[in-house]
Amino acid sequence: MVRIHVLAANRLAQAAVQGMVARGCGVIINVSSVASWLTSRGNVNYNATKAWQRVFIESLALEVEGTGVYVQALCPGYTHTEFHARVEVDKARIPDFMWMRAEDVVAASLRAVNHKRPVVVVPGAGYRAVVLIIRFLPRWCWRLIVNVRRGSQRSGARSP
Repeated sequence: MVRIHVLAANRLAQAAVQGMVARGCGVIINVSSVASWLTSRGNVNYNATKAWQRVFIESLALEVEGTGVYVQALCPGYTHTEFHARVEVDKARIPDFMWMRAEDVVAASLRAVNHKRPVVVVPGAGYRAVVLIIRFLPRWCWRLIVNVRRGSQRSGARSP
């Protein structure tokens, strides 16, 4: 995961951005995740590498500012793709309202590309609200929420 999310993303962006800057135009979209703002058991490397991708793109945006190159960290939440089947996640455990269509995620990304802003794109009003809350919620509160939820799952209770 570190090799793909960090090393490959870094090397590909660095290789592409040089030619884009020389031409004075180009777009790089790195698919990060809402998980880039989270910490949780069982997702240590996923959350950390997605956070790296988001911060890398935010920093790269500063580096290429004024060159005609636009970079974006696309941070979707749960999206209907083959990803969850490949990593054997039971999609039924995630409420329907949390799922987004891939077409809607792509449309949000392309709208931002057309306007050349923002650098970090979080598709879906619900996920934007979640990210806003997570960003300003003290970390100890988030750890408490995650641990309470984890404890209720262990005891057999259904989490909200």
